[in-house]
Amino acid sequence: MTDVTRVTREARLADYLMNPGRLSPDSVKVDAPVAMRKVGLGLVVAAYALLLYTSLAAPAYARAHPQLGVSMLAEYASPWPVALACALAVAGIMLALIPIRRGERWALWTSLAMLIVLLVPRIVTDPRCLVVLDPHQHGCHTFMIAVVLGVVGLALARR
Repeated sequence: MTDVTRVTREARLADYLMNPGRLSPDSVKVDAPVAMRKVGLGLVVAAYALLLYTSLAAPAYARAHPQLGVSMLAEYASPWPVALACALAVAGIMLALIPIRRGERWALWTSLAMLIVLLVPRIVTDPRCLVVLDPHQHGCHTFMIAVVLGVVGLALARR
């Protein structure tokens, strides 16, 4: 859509809102695929922001919950895993804001691969992720929600 088309559509929408009897609502259609792509991009950015938050909060979480075991918390709260997850989250946000927003397919696949790279080792090494569907047990609910948000957002963001 060109800028002229967008300006014309916005002008017709403003005219319809000011004078509803003159134009029909059909002449001011909202482009649904564009809206879905924007929602998808928002979900992808939110997912990576949530992953960034959980990674940065891991050391504080480890100090607040010493009963979970030193070895398991060291896997996720030590500087190297935190830095790696933060780097992937920032890269995912940048992919969403620039190439995915432009509609570039390679960026969708790269972002999906990054989510899988984060998901597979976490599921394999963290037994709490296997009980994520049980609301009565503590697990990696925030991590799994972020991954699901990211995948759904990528599905909506594709053209």
